[in-house]
Amino acid sequence: MRRLIAMLLLLCMLLPLSACAGPTTPGNKDDGSTPGGSETVWQDTLGEMDFGGEEVAVSVVDIHEYELFGEEESEDTLDQLLFQRNTALRDRFNVELVSVPTQTTGPYDMESHFNEVQRALSRNEADFDLIAMLAWQSGKLITSGYYLDWRSEVPYCGDSIKAGNAWWPKGINDDSTVCGHQYVAVSDISISAIEMAWAIVFNKELVTDHNIARKMGNYDTMYAVVDDGAWTLEAMNTALKDFYIDQGAEGEDEDDIYGMLMQGTTGVDAFAFSFGYHYVINDAVNAPELWSVTLSVVTALETLRSFTASRGCHYTYGLGYTDADHRAFFADGHALFATHPLEYLKSDTIHEMEAAYGVLPYPKLNTTQKKYLTGTVDHYSVLSIPFTNFDLERTGAVVEALSAYNNLNVNDRYYESIITHKNTRDPDSVRMIDIIMDGRVYDLTTYHYNDLVVNKNHGDGALGLFFRYLVKNSHEDISAYWQSCQNYLPGDMDQLINDYESIAAMGQ
Repeated sequence: MRRLIAMLLLLCMLLPLSACAGPTTPGNKDDGSTPGGSETVWQDTLGEMDFGGEEVAVSVVDIHEYELFGEEESEDTLDQLLFQRNTALRDRFNVELVSVPTQTTGPYDMESHFNEVQRALSRNEADFDLIAMLAWQSGKLITSGYYLDWRSEVPYCGDSIKAGNAWWPKGINDDSTVCGHQYVAVSDISISAIEMAWAIVFNKELVTDHNIARKMGNYDTMYAVVDDGAWTLEAMNTALKDFYIDQGAEGEDEDDIYGMLMQGTTGVDAFAFSFGYHYVINDAVNAPELWSVTLSVVTALETLRSFTASRGCHYTYGLGYTDADHRAFFADGHALFATHPLEYLKSDTIHEMEAAYGVLPYPKLNTTQKKYLTGTVDHYSVLSIPFTNFDLERTGAVVEALSAYNNLNVNDRYYESIITHKNTRDPDSVRMIDIIMDGRVYDLTTYHYNDLVVNKNHGDGALGLFFRYLVKNSHEDISAYWQSCQNYLPGDMDQLINDYESIAAMGQ
């Protein structure tokens, strides 16, 4: 209904001025080159289109504008790649990708973009065709009915998502879907969804000097540990819980050397997903269901609690550490391993550290777990199309083409750029990033923190923060904490499903 009203208002404005233009018809399958004859490879099947110099305007937050728009004169690898891509898009489709940025007050301003987009959509005054917003903020707009369904309403993209094309990561998008309806999506356009994935970084010199890989099964390198499927919670705990080198000061301090530097918020959240748990069990077709806290969950949490309390782990929850503090602690050689989002690897602090470093996925729960998995900082961008968009043909074609382009021409080159240390490339770490990308896990709880809550009396009570809260509050009985929400959380889950179904009905 909201979309119908918006359409009628638009028609009232346009009918006196002009006749409607005819739809653009896709051409034959693209032959692998752009219409302008460049050597850029397009792996989509969109064919040739001409959008007459029109624009696709993207609402972005200024601090994430870099993931969609590159600067021609920049020496930054990503800037160069994205400028080339957007130029190729213009030449191919005769269309301009333009930015509609929301200005923030600084890197910790998480509200301005949400507020500006919500205000524009509630007043039917949106001047953008596509939204790229932080995941945990964008999710709050889903149940207001402001977004279109990627799977049923967006040309080209919907079919591509359902087909599981590589540039629309299947697990990520299935986890964002309720009963076949999806209002936020992640494609390979979302550079921040790459950067915000959690990884384990390690100091190659310290790990080699102290024979850590050999202690995990007589392996030569940590890469071999991962390749053999032996990088597990037990292996991490056994090898690192007692690793501690006193640098001379009385008592433990930050100048000492620890086995693991553990970021205590989303860095701990990521372990739930790396162990194969989903707070919401979801196949994208049937109604999602809440998980259950099994003996396996309790045992994993108790092991993490023990590990974070051990001498070998420097656990930073509540210590006031900034992102820069975490990077500096590892770069200065005070930890053999550290939980880092890949974003940290872009920094000069890491690129210029004295020792060489490597990248690993998060550990598996055990050796029977098939894949390495990981969670993500919830500050990655998800894509949404507002109900005010009335040229879905153009928007869908542009998003599909850019997503496929990034998958083929941007991602691996970008991985190499962030993992390069003092001009030395590390192909094994690039390979590990591919494993991390393939194992990214997202969950409806990220988009609906306020809708799915275990404990409403404290700030970390959201279901999506279950691991974080219980690792920090080691006195809390795990099973009792879960049981405390059973009189209302299942009903909240049912209500969320009903909200999705109601929004879908409005769009029919």
